[in-house]
Amino acid sequence: MPHASLKLTPGVDQNRTPALNEAAISSSQLIRFVPDTNGIGLPQKLGGWTKYYANKIGSIVRCLWAWADTNANNYLAVGAESSLDVISNNTLREITPRNFTDNVAVDASTTIGSNEVIIKDVGSNISSYDVVNIQTQISVGGLILFGQYQCRGLSPDTYSIFTTDVLGDPLYATANVTDGGAVPGFTTINGSSIVSVVLNNHGYSVGDTFPILVSTSVGGIVLFGGYTINSITDANKRQARPHLGQVRFMKTAGMLAIFIK
Repeated sequence: MPHASLKLTPGVDQNRTPALNEAAISSSQLIRFVPDTNGIGLPQKLGGWTKYYANKIGSIVRCLWAWADTNANNYLAVGAESSLDVISNNTLREITPRNFTDNVAVDASTTIGSNEVIIKDVGSNISSYDVVNIQTQISVGGLILFGQYQCRGLSPDTYSIFTTDVLGDPLYATANVTDGGAVPGFTTINGSSIVSVVLNNHGYSVGDTFPILVSTSVGGIVLFGGYTINSITDANKRQARPHLGQVRFMKTAGMLAIFIK
């Protein structure tokens, strides 16, 4: 029977010889130290492990984050030095943030009573992990597509988005459109600072700001930035005047000159 208790010094000490090390551990394999209430690290064996994902990530993993959705599907986000990935059902999908700019012909389809818009973009390979930022207004099926939308990948050449209002409520299409849509059309008059814009179902009012995020040349001038709407012709047309203090158009020697303040 024992005559005294033995308390092992926590940690593995390889500097001392086994004889000098006394009540300490000189070598180990697959153990860890768990602190107790007395502040002494108690050695505990590891229970073993199994591979969660069979393949290599490709670079050093720096962070892991696990979660489950409402359908009890399990996911593991893997933050590595060269990629950000999600593993689910032993399938890895890379979701590393990327920025890809594409300029394609307008090709969108809508269905009456649905807020889903199907967009054709050949070779885009957009998936449900991607977000598309539409920087030029697109009028289609009674809707205006503009801004950022979460995507739903359908094929390498098509994806869909869901339109909502500023409160997040669905905006439903009012017409069936197949492979259609139109971007704003601009018209200028020589010697005038008024630019007429045609955009079906635009929804703007006098005094609103009409944004032009992609530089556009028309009538010898370049439109870019926010412009105040001067008047509304109908539901499809309005006139935009450059925003005061930003861009001003003036007539000089029979030409339009742009002054930027």
